[in-house]
Amino acid sequence: DAAVASLKSLNRNDIVEVKSLGNPPAGVKLVMEAVCIMMEVKPVQIKDPNDDRKKIDDYWGVAKSKVLVDPSKFLNDLFNFDKDGIKENTIKKITPYINNPDFTPESISKVSKACTSICLWVCAMNQYYNVSKMVEPKKRALAEAQAELDENLAKLAASQKELKDVNDRVAVLELKFNEAVEEKSALANKVEMCALKLERADKLIGGLGGEKTRWQESVKQYDIDYTNVVGDVLVASGSIGYMGAFTLTYRTQLYEQWNKAMEAVG
Repeated sequence: DAAVASLKSLNRNDIVEVKSLGNPPAGVKLVMEAVCIMMEVKPVQIKDPNDDRKKIDDYWGVAKSKVLVDPSKFLNDLFNFDKDGIKENTIKKITPYINNPDFTPESISKVSKACTSICLWVCAMNQYYNVSKMVEPKKRALAEAQAELDENLAKLAASQKELKDVNDRVAVLELKFNEAVEEKSALANKVEMCALKLERADKLIGGLGGEKTRWQESVKQYDIDYTNVVGDVLVASGSIGYMGAFTLTYRTQLYEQWNKAMEAVG
C-alpha cells in the first residue's frame, strides 16, 4: 500500500526528469537496473570503463530506450504489473539489490524522488513474491480442503436426498399399514357382529324348530275347519233354531241325520 501510494504521488514529469539524466547518480542506476530485472528487460553488453578487455551489463541504456521511453506507459506498467507472474529466477537476480544497503528508500531519496517511489515498488514486489511463496502452499491446501469439503457436502446432500426418499417411502408404507390395520379392525368387528347375528339366528331357528310341528298341525286343522265352517255354522244355527225344545236323545239323533245329509252333499 505504501508503494502504491508513493507511485500515485509521481507524475509524467518526474519520469521525464529521470530519463533526461545524462550521467545519473549510482542510486538512480541501481534502481533502474532493479526495474529492468523485474520487467525482464535484458541489458546490453558494453566495455568495462575500468578494463577495456572486459564487458559489463548495462541497464541504463536499455532503461532509457525501452523502459522510460514512454513515461505515461511506464507508470501504467508499474501500477498494472503482474505481480502473480513473477518468476523465481527474477527474484534470485533481484535479491542482491534488496540486500544492498544502498538500495533503500532512505538512500535513494537523497538522489531522486521518482526513484525513491520506484525503489519502494521493487521492494514491495519482492516482498509480495516471498509472502505469496509462503502463502501459496496454504492456498493450495485450502483449495484442496475446499474441494474435499465440496465433494463431501455433495455426498452428504446425495445421502440426505436418499434418506429423505427412504423416509418418504417409509411414511407411505406406514400410512398404508395404518389403513390396513384399520381395515382389519373394521373387518374383525364385522366378523364378530356376523358371528353374533349367526348365533342369535341359530338360537331363533332352534327356538322356532319346536313350533314347526304345532304349526303344521294347526294348519291342517285350519284347513279342516275352513272346509267344515259352512257345515258347522249350519249345524250350529239349526241347533239354536230348532233343537231347543227337544230332549238330548232326540237332539243327538237329529244331529246325526243332519251330519249324514251334509256328508252326502259333500
